[in-house]
Amino acid sequence: MKKFLLFLSLVIPLALAENLVFLTIPQLTEKAEQGDAIAQTTLGTAYYFGRKKEQVEKDYVKALYWYKKAAEQNQPIALYRLGVMYELGQGVEKDEKEAFKWYLKSAKLGKTDAQSTVAFAYYKGEWVAKDDKQAFYWLKKAAEKGGYYNILGAFYFHGIGTEQNVEKAFENFIKAHQLQPKDASIQEQLGIMYEFGLGTNVDAYRAFDFYLKAADQGKSYSQYRIAYFYDVGKVDSQNKERAVIYYRLACKNGEQQACKVLGW
Repeated sequence: MKKFLLFLSLVIPLALAENLVFLTIPQLTEKAEQGDAIAQTTLGTAYYFGRKKEQVEKDYVKALYWYKKAAEQNQPIALYRLGVMYELGQGVEKDEKEAFKWYLKSAKLGKTDAQSTVAFAYYKGEWVAKDDKQAFYWLKKAAEKGGYYNILGAFYFHGIGTEQNVEKAFENFIKAHQLQPKDASIQEQLGIMYEFGLGTNVDAYRAFDFYLKAADQGKSYSQYRIAYFYDVGKVDSQNKERAVIYYRLACKNGEQQACKVLGW
């Protein structure tokens, strides 16, 4: 099922536009041989995953062949898929520098997954020399399509590849929370920003709310902050018993500041 969903995310929006999604392998092959780049990409993906209903086994060599044919016409998904295959050594000898070359070509044509991959490569200094400015540039490009807001927020928050800007960091973390309301790391980050007035006004009640949600999912720093709020009565009257409960929980989960408060 996961492979099928990945197949859908890769080619279905593209193939539906061209009425290719329901074509058989022979029908796709005919169109691909006529030079149709979308058919070539769809056919490459069919071989990459295989099609049990047509008794076609996965074939990385054929997938690579058709992706390259489509790449000759600068088809963004095909370029991206070539990057994946070179990165993983599927149907070809593993070559991460070659993978980066294909990812970059795809990124320049607007493929969001390729843009984020290029961004992380520059940030980590993998396959290419580390370059935070290029990492920020490509991450921002990817975020323009509607995603990666939490990572872009972190770049702004820490000033990675750009001027530090806590206001823009806050804006992006809010967008990230709207997309992923249950993400504990985003909840914790918003708790910090509301508590200390970073990019927004200080709001202890909102900080407590975000910390509590993150704490309930096991985030130790949030558990420590909840303990502190109870300890000093920051949003309500003091509650030393609850403070101790959360200090212990935070300490148990590795938050050393909580352990120090407990004297452990």
